[in-house]
Amino acid sequence: MTTTVRPSSVAALVAALARMANPAAAQDTPGGPYPINTPKRLVILSEPAGVRVVRDGTHALGSTPLAITLQRSGARGFAAPVMFEALPADSTQCAQARVLDNRQFTPDTIQFFMRVCPPAPIRPDSVYASADVTDPPMRTSSPPARYPNHLRLRGIEGRAVVEFVVDTVGRVERGSARVRSASHPDFGPPALEVARASLYFPGHLDGRRVRVRVQMPIDFGIWRGEP
Repeated sequence: MTTTVRPSSVAALVAALARMANPAAAQDTPGGPYPINTPKRLVILSEPAGVRVVRDGTHALGSTPLAITLQRSGARGFAAPVMFEALPADSTQCAQARVLDNRQFTPDTIQFFMRVCPPAPIRPDSVYASADVTDPPMRTSSPPARYPNHLRLRGIEGRAVVEFVVDTVGRVERGSARVRSASHPDFGPPALEVARASLYFPGHLDGRRVRVRVQMPIDFGIWRGEP
């Protein structure tokens, strides 16, 4: 029995072998989704060029234009949000920021327009609502909630909503956290513990870090396993 291999099948096989030999070349398939746990090449540009870029507030990456490689931890993006800031090179420019949400697809290019400045000065002591800033704070870590044992034993589940101010370094300001609502009063104290120990990427208004008032719901549920 003779098997005929069509040219299109041969081309597909060759392409598959090439991807196996060089997986980096196949990572950005148009239309996605991106393969899980594969590197992502990200190009960072600015107008004008030559401004310094910092990742997550501390890690200097270099000056634009530059290309970096990030490691995905899922089909959409990363395990946690990633923040990039472009620092002005002279007095005609303004700081710019961009946060990549780990729940969304990662772009191929980020571009900063350094001469797009806010229309009015931003006072460092101002506190903004989440809806009034360009990029609201994004939580990067928080401890698990301490479930009140007497409520767990009684099978009582619920939710508490905590309000607080995130400062310009991504921490909850001392004395700002308060319970807005709770389905049971005893859910309030452990919800406050979670809020005070959480870390954030700070909020930005037109590229500048600002203090932002946010609300965080915390759910208390009992996992009952398989029936």
